[in-house]
Amino acid sequence: MNYIFRKETFGGLLYDVSDNKLYLTCENVHTKEGLKPIYFLPMNQGDPSLLSNNYFYEKCCKFINSPILNTLITAPTTVFFEVIKRCNLRCNHCFNSSGKIENEELGIGEIDSIISNLASIGVFNVKISGGEPFCRADIFEILHIFERHSINFTIFTNGILISDDVATKRGVQALAKS
Repeated sequence: MNYIFRKETFGGLLYDVSDNKLYLTCENVHTKEGLKPIYFLPMNQGDPSLLSNNYFYEKCCKFINSPILNTLITAPTTVFFEVIKRCNLRCNHCFNSSGKIENEELGIGEIDSIISNLASIGVFNVKISGGEPFCRADIFEILHIFERHSINFTIFTNGILISDDVATKRGVQALAKS
């Protein structure tokens, strides 16, 4: 999937999944076919020029027509998701008091449901944090769920558990080392 379009009260947001770029339009669009004649303006990291007619129509694979259009924006573009409280360190400065062993971690089914809900409302990016996400034995299964839903992610990690094998595994898109 290359692009996701999310209808908004002001027009809509178009998210480029592969390049992590966000575009907006102030024109009213009700269907995928409505993307043909409109122009989009890049919002981040993009060329400041307008992208012209038909540029996205052929490439847009997902069209989200939100039923909630009475607010300025229907959903966040980025969400922080704490997938684990447990950590392999016990840092005094940690804002999260991570490191404690918690018995009530979300299961993979619950995480899949949350990610599915995030995708259905049009969240484009997720910042994965914890604790230490790589303390989860199923972290790569979680990353696969994000990929399946075309949600880009960044993993916030202390880096201690990152081996060459982990760093080169399919699914790791971006790491932010603390």
